[in-house]
Amino acid sequence: MASKLSLKGILLFIVTAFPIVFFYFTFFEMSVNIPFQDDFDALLEPTVKILKGNYDGIRGFWNILYTQDDERRIVVDRLVSYWVYLLNGSLDLRIMMVLGISTYLILLGLFINWFRQENINWLYFLPIPFLLFTPINYGAVYWAMIPMQHIAVFIWSFLALWLLSRHSVGWFALGIVAAIIALYSDVTGTFLFLAGALVLFVQKKFKRLGVWGLVMGLLVFYYYYQLKVPDFRPPISENLRHFDSLLQILVTMPGMIVDIFPTLSDKIRLVIAGVAGLIILALVIWLFIPFIKKVLIKKQTPYANEVWVWGCLAFLFIVFSVFALGRASEGAGSILTNRYKHMFVYWILFIYLLLLRTPIFRHNPKILSTAGLGIALLYFFNAYFQNWEAVDYYRKVLLTDAYEWKNNRAIPSSPIYVAVRKPVDTIYEESIATGVYEMPSFYFERLANAPIKGSTPVEVENGQDFITFRFPEVSRDLGKNEGAYVILQAGSELHFFPTKNNHRSVLGVLRTGRYYHDGATSISILKKYLNASQFKLYAGVIKDNEYFRLSTGEEITL
Repeated sequence: MASKLSLKGILLFIVTAFPIVFFYFTFFEMSVNIPFQDDFDALLEPTVKILKGNYDGIRGFWNILYTQDDERRIVVDRLVSYWVYLLNGSLDLRIMMVLGISTYLILLGLFINWFRQENINWLYFLPIPFLLFTPINYGAVYWAMIPMQHIAVFIWSFLALWLLSRHSVGWFALGIVAAIIALYSDVTGTFLFLAGALVLFVQKKFKRLGVWGLVMGLLVFYYYYQLKVPDFRPPISENLRHFDSLLQILVTMPGMIVDIFPTLSDKIRLVIAGVAGLIILALVIWLFIPFIKKVLIKKQTPYANEVWVWGCLAFLFIVFSVFALGRASEGAGSILTNRYKHMFVYWILFIYLLLLRTPIFRHNPKILSTAGLGIALLYFFNAYFQNWEAVDYYRKVLLTDAYEWKNNRAIPSSPIYVAVRKPVDTIYEESIATGVYEMPSFYFERLANAPIKGSTPVEVENGQDFITFRFPEVSRDLGKNEGAYVILQAGSELHFFPTKNNHRSVLGVLRTGRYYHDGATSISILKKYLNASQFKLYAGVIKDNEYFRLSTGEEITL
């Protein structure tokens, strides 16, 4: 019996560990130490200022950390970036990312504790890591500032609510600490104030509610004091005029877990998620009725784990509501951005915990846990299959951005750089000069002098402001460096730009044995980044560790 239990435990551990290990393996393979957009003023600039001593005492140090970034304050992100610099000798942005995504492990630990205390069959735990550890939100995972900011703020909030729901005064004090970390991770942490108050109120912990209201109320007030809404964010009055979009966002966000095919049109994706959202909201209401009866009619105090799950769902729904109120004028399509997708995974996981406490799940563990694991496995593998092309391309975009800035003072993925060139250049240059940041090497530079091995046709879309290239016959395999690069050369002026091959369908992969279609399309290149008026055009290709160029026979005139 003991050996059977031991074998079962080992198998459970292996199945649980697989998605986690695979997630970290792919992260270390594909992440790069390159700043992107807000990273410059969010992470690099504050670290340089602190290092150079451009502040007056503790108050000045705090002001550097506390300075507003867009519509938020990101004290934790900036503090951690400085610590990374101190411990590592330079600010390696990959360390920032891995620290942020590792907060997933904290959430996993909370789920493990929940399962232990609820005495739920451990087979039901297996789907959770397969849902949590995926690249479905690659735009958050691989963007240096976001993991410690927008991924972690939810985890700290869930941890705070867990601690608040416990009975010990010590846990309550630690809950306030976790809440403060959440608050200074991102503006999302301010919404924890209301969710935490609800948790304490429902449990009739009125003295603690008073302490919570005083401490967190003052900190939230201080957070918003002199916080300005950026000009690019429309006012609430403008968003309220788009009430139809507001309502659509609010209904669709709860169902976004089913948005698993990013290549579909936005309209179809929103319809599918909207229908799912209505179904899931109805399910949540159905599960909420017994809870509210217990609290309001029977006057019973719900136990800690029950309150925690509902507190986390309340927190998430508050976040959804604020998001809808803040983005309605942009349309419902604003929720399709992949860097928000971890929110929807969190949402469905807490609903899953509620379902596990229902009689049907308690009485049919083998059948339902097998079905749940099957669905989670499909979700996991589909997440990698559908998003690997984008992860690969994102890496190449960041690398060519860094090369272009270093050699041509251009950032191809961000046309807005033209308008903010001076401050960005200053931050970049000071970061490198002070040793805060070290520019990586660029493997594709070898293509500049690689041998020419044939030719390839090219399709050119030469617009007024942008130019795009497509090499319809260029193929590639799965190697992370493989693929084609646009090479534009005019004398000593040399540019590299990334291209992307679209991935095949599952049936297409099974039929051909190849993930990528033939045909590589470049990023849209802002002409203002090109100084000469005429360039030679090559396709630089990396395939099977071989570096070569293909002639296009084209002279590109801008």
